[in-house]
Amino acid sequence: LKFPVDNQTDDSPVTRTEFASSSQAFILCRFRDGKGVDFGTEKLSYAQIVALAGDYFGVPEKPISESSQESERQIRFKEHFNQLAKNENLASLVSWIFWIAKWIPDRLNAQTIAYTKLLGKSYSQLLATNFDHFAPFSWDAYQAGHQLALELAIDARNQYDKNKSGGRALLAAAYLVDGYASHFLSDSFSSGHLRVPRASMAKIGGLILGGMSVNDMHEADGEDGLIVCTPGNEQWFARGDGHLEGVNRNCVIAALQQSVEDIFEAFKERKKPLDRVSALVPSKVLAAGETGRNPDSDRSLKQTFPRFKFGDGASVVTQKDPSPYPQNPRTAYTDTFDKKKAEDLAGLGRRAGASVIYSDFDTADLSRVPQMDLEKEQRCLTANKIREDGPVHRF
Repeated sequence: LKFPVDNQTDDSPVTRTEFASSSQAFILCRFRDGKGVDFGTEKLSYAQIVALAGDYFGVPEKPISESSQESERQIRFKEHFNQLAKNENLASLVSWIFWIAKWIPDRLNAQTIAYTKLLGKSYSQLLATNFDHFAPFSWDAYQAGHQLALELAIDARNQYDKNKSGGRALLAAAYLVDGYASHFLSDSFSSGHLRVPRASMAKIGGLILGGMSVNDMHEADGEDGLIVCTPGNEQWFARGDGHLEGVNRNCVIAALQQSVEDIFEAFKERKKPLDRVSALVPSKVLAAGETGRNPDSDRSLKQTFPRFKFGDGASVVTQKDPSPYPQNPRTAYTDTFDKKKAEDLAGLGRRAGASVIYSDFDTADLSRVPQMDLEKEQRCLTANKIREDGPVHRF
């Protein structure tokens, strides 16, 4: 990605005179309780922020998307973002996190064990309540952070007119805030995050069984992939975490770049631009069994069937015998949530890392258990939607 930066020294209009890269480190800021930010001494790059957001740093008891009010979601986003800045040994933790990802093989639970030892209970707590990373909640989490980044960019321009170096520093902070938000944006391109009844599974099966069962479906959908569609009905094939490739890779880069462009546009024009991101982001998945097109292979592809889905009413039903293409889809699912079958599926997870994390997890470790909007989740996923429809607007 490229990040527009203005380097002019006179009073001529702001133009794109320099580009920073996603690996360039900027000074990390911290949101104040009121308006504005304070700068510390730690530095992170946009790429690092995107990788770390929510998975390693956050507030487990208060998912951003739990609130139905945009103003409250913004307050929560600030709290999540500030978990980075408040960490006194952030540089060391970040170095170890990326060292583990690079050098410890992602098999036999080795990475999971290492992360748990490094970060303690917070790692398992974030995993147990990671609703912000799954549709339809991930879009709400992104919007909350993106709006804050746009407001910071406008503040940066006002500061820039008085003090160019101060304005540039604030613009860089806006890019980092947008990077944190864009982790949730990127989740909309990961097939393991798009049709999993994440919050409902936690409600029905509890945080432990629900979480382990979700992990199984997350891995199955991530490995098998899904056909996704934009609001303009552009289709492509998306796979899950660790499989960013082909057209899907190009599409996620385009969406993240547009989000960044919006930040500079707000800085340049002193106002929030119209939403130009949502048109680039998948808004739905094809229904199970429906045939779509995979542009990577230029062939038609039949959508797989999910391990869990909503049945009649608010019930989550389970595949009797896990298969991406069951012989008889009408009889392939239980009538109601089958706890024993869910436990079996949890044990069949293609990566068993969740079992290690949850073995040390206790709900009592949380000060409160989040209460997500289950009706919204059911409404969207039953209609194969990744997010709820909304008007194109200024954030």
